Amino acid sequence: MSRHIPPHRFADADAGTLTTRERAVIDSHVRECSRCADARTRVRDAREAMLAMAEDEPEDMRWDHIGAQIYWKTAADRRVHTGAGRRSWILAAAAVATAAAGAAGYALLRDQPAADDTRAVAPAPAPEPAPAPAPLPAAEPMLGVVTVASGDIALDGAPLEFDALIETGHTLATSAGARVTVQFDADSALTLGPDSTLSFAAFDTGSIRLDVTGTVAVRLERRAPEQQFAIVAGSREVVVRGTVFRVDHRADRLEVACTRGRVAVLEGDAVTEVAAGEHLSVFDALARAGVARPIAPEQLAALDESLRAPVLPTWSGARDALAASSRIDVQAIAGNAVEIDGIDIGFGGGAGGVAVRVAPGRHHVELGAEHGQWIEVGAGAVHPVVARVERKRPARSVRAPQLDAQLDKRVGRLAQCGRTLAAHGIARGSYVKLEVGVNADGSQGYLNIRDYNVPSEVAECVRDVVDEIDFPRGPAERIVKTISLAR
Repeated sequence: MSRHIPPHRFADADAGTLTTRERAVIDSHVRECSRCADARTRVRDAREAMLAMAEDEPEDMRWDHIGAQIYWKTAADRRVHTGAGRRSWILAAAAVATAAAGAAGYALLRDQPAADDTRAVAPAPAPEPAPAPAPLPAAEPMLGVVTVASGDIALDGAPLEFDALIETGHTLATSAGARVTVQFDADSALTLGPDSTLSFAAFDTGSIRLDVTGTVAVRLERRAPEQQFAIVAGSREVVVRGTVFRVDHRADRLEVACTRGRVAVLEGDAVTEVAAGEHLSVFDALARAGVARPIAPEQLAALDESLRAPVLPTWSGARDALAASSRIDVQAIAGNAVEIDGIDIGFGGGAGGVAVRVAPGRHHVELGAEHGQWIEVGAGAVHPVVARVERKRPARSVRAPQLDAQLDKRVGRLAQCGRTLAAHGIARGSYVKLEVGVNADGSQGYLNIRDYNVPSEVAECVRDVVDEIDFPRGPAERIVKTISLAR
């Protein structure tokens, strides 16, 4: 305690009108404070004098005797502690007040009924201490199930086995062009992007902490109140509740984009909120997070589409999910997109191929430009799907070389778009994926951003460069072009 105990509190404690906790606080303070210990002694002396009054006849107890006792006690203190004279007189006055209260109490006691009189009123019980808060339930380990594996993926440095369960302490790593999705609740999953690493530092019902280098997209249902969810990106943390968002962390750069719910970026004691439809870009380890900015509607739609991930529709735990689900193994021609039930899964090629975990039943599989096919899979079964070699290859693109030639003329403009990335040494691996519709007269019918791993303003800059391009007359064609910012 930072102040001395008022004398009347000593009298209350001896009278039994304080709670156990209050008495314990006073006892603790007195053990450390000699001045308050002396004050309690004086108050107890006065209280004993009052008890003596109750035993003797009233006329034998003289007020000048009580006053003399208090006066000589405090006067002796003043002679020893001359600097505390004023406080001693205050204590003396308090002791007199206590004595007076005791004497008045004695006078009242003379008129009270006997203890066995039915009119006697029992003293009020001491207040009960507040109940202690209920302890939080003990955290239980969580397990994750791989639902999509595309390309070359490692688990703790070894090739990923698709049926492996993910738990605390595990580390996933993807190569260029690879990605992996892990489901860990009824509607919660995360997708690790290409050339990225994700460590499961904590993965239980009390806390989920993921350490990321690269890109991770998270679809998170609302968690239990006691569970914390955080993604650690260098010196910063992205803390979430129920939301859909993406974090891209490479070197000192951090990009956070949110399509649903809300996340908070923590940096020391600073907190930056990123709401649905906003993004936050930080390029320097020493830079503050700043303010989140809105995402353009077109980019937001592309981002939302890229964050879709297949999840098992029923969930009663990871081990049950392994036993009750089915598996589709796809061997597609390198570079061809793979879609399962309308969701973009990845691209063919690579040693790992594409594997998808699905619920038993009928599923639609589409490989590149081939027409889709329906397949039926049972619980626990593995269904291989191989691209038909005899499929008719699409005609050679006419517009793609024209686009490449125009982009070569605009290398300087594209370098300006990525100058901030280059200045921080993080341009390697950055890209913007565009979809361009070219009409027969050479005009652009549409220009969409399909995907990107750069700040939104950089993606917009690249789009503006492509939007200026005019094509010659020729066939109408759709082009999907991935433009690298490492120039």
